Amino acid sequence: MIAAPSKVSLDLASISKKKLIERLEKASERVIELIMEEYDDGLVAVSNSNREVGKVLDFAGKRRDEFVRRLEKFEYVMEDGNNVKFKMPTMESFDLSGNLKIFANIFEGTTGVYYVVDGKEYETIYGKRPINAEPLDEYMTKKDRLYLIKKSGAVDRKIKNVLKKNINNMIFPFSNTPPINILDSAGEYVERNMPKWVEDTVGVSVRRLAKKYKGVR
Repeated sequence: MIAAPSKVSLDLASISKKKLIERLEKASERVIELIMEEYDDGLVAVSNSNREVGKVLDFAGKRRDEFVRRLEKFEYVMEDGNNVKFKMPTMESFDLSGNLKIFANIFEGTTGVYYVVDGKEYETIYGKRPINAEPLDEYMTKKDRLYLIKKSGAVDRKIKNVLKKNINNMIFPFSNTPPINILDSAGEYVERNMPKWVEDTVGVSVRRLAKKYKGVR
């Protein structure tokens, strides 16, 4: 016959779980801060190194605001029966749809040199609308959606002679770059601190129960 768990054991499990959830929810706030630090250093600073491209990509404006909103809505702490799980945003679990779709290219890495153009510029270069081309975002109107066009002699001539633009001002700043994993960067922080968070939580719970049941026999 299996003995039922004691009241003290149940209380300890309940208190520990509650305190751990509180601690992990607080940790998720720091995770967001760390990811956004990487965002500003790795994405905003790089894209703004070219003023024209930085203005077009808008990583410091609406895209950044949306990125923060989705990080804040992400479900970091989950309960699974008596267990508590901490989930990190990754390429697979984080929502990169719509106007954040562009980040999938950057997080995966971009081989080759590309230009950033809008729908109208795309049509001028190729002589046709970008019907089958995959846009970098989907929240803008069709003519303002952004596309990557691989650098070539023919494209260079079109940009210079038809668009009358400087090709250097249109280069995608993340061309020929390895994957930039700003989502994974905070994982080390969680992995490094998780044992201490659990240990501290259990310690607090034990002290609370000791005080609660003091003198009880």
